[in-house]
Amino acid sequence: MIVDALNTIYVWIGANANPDEKKYAQQTAQKYLETDSHPRHQPQIEIIYQGQETPSFKKLFKNWDDEMFKSESRSFENMRKLMFSNL
Repeated sequence: MIVDALNTIYVWIGANANPDEKKYAQQTAQKYLETDSHPRHQPQIEIIYQGQETPSFKKLFKNWDDEMFKSESRSFENMRKLMFSNL
């Protein structure tokens, strides 16, 4: 999953990501940047693996809970719920 934070593009890779998703994560984010029209100042791409989320990534989500992936295997579904919980 790509999370666009303007000058940082996060690529979150869940525990259930398939090998191709992991292999092409950086390339996918780079293509995203190349086709996006937002002005950016030296954008960086950060690859984030489930369970190793950085504080800067977590602060993008108001309801982040470090325990949310421990009990369920459907990690992408949990992340989707977290992303849209404020809408």
